[in-house]
Amino acid sequence: ERWGAENLLKIQAAAGAGGGGYDTIDAPNGAYYAWKYPTAETNGIRGDVDDRVGHTRGTNGATNALTYDATMKTAGSLAAVARAFASRDSAFANTCRTAAINAYNWALNNTDKIGGNYSIKDQNNPRLWAAVQLYLLTNDSTYKNWIASYIDGLSSISISGTNYWGLQPIALAEYYPVAGSRQSKIVSLLAGAADVLAEQPGGAVRGTDHRQQREFWHQRD
Repeated sequence: ERWGAENLLKIQAAAGAGGGGYDTIDAPNGAYYAWKYPTAETNGIRGDVDDRVGHTRGTNGATNALTYDATMKTAGSLAAVARAFASRDSAFANTCRTAAINAYNWALNNTDKIGGNYSIKDQNNPRLWAAVQLYLLTNDSTYKNWIASYIDGLSSISISGTNYWGLQPIALAEYYPVAGSRQSKIVSLLAGAADVLAEQPGGAVRGTDHRQQREFWHQRD
């Protein structure tokens, strides 16, 4: 988790825009680097022709374009790492905390910067992930109040093949222990989502089959 966070921090620093994040990091010509170590795609020498570049893939393919979605996901991820390292490396945890808050605030000020392979139409979906992780990290009521208002307005949650796109399920599960009176609604939302997932052909959650998905959430109920 530290290696991944350090790379997010490098990407954020390279973006130089107060906390924004890229949708993907690809080849200079926009070619897609997927599922490979950097050493398999670059020569390891900075400043030459094969350096990776931040892109927004999918809707416009623009180079050096920062996105709301990627930045909210970055904020939540760095906040989670800050929590994990709080008792192990306070300096690194504080660095991640500051970067997470900056990313969240950048995203709130740039809601028009949408798009990319990992975007989602509901902008509150990645925001929920970020707000939950930041609340668990900071105990700031600003995040808590927004989360409460958002949960109160939900009648169902977004279902997607993986949590690359839709982060509602994992965010709600993380928030559940501190949700107070909203715990019962979270259980209802997640149980309903599990029923939908269980009916999808071919498996919907990596690493689990339909029976495991259904049994897990109904045991929580």
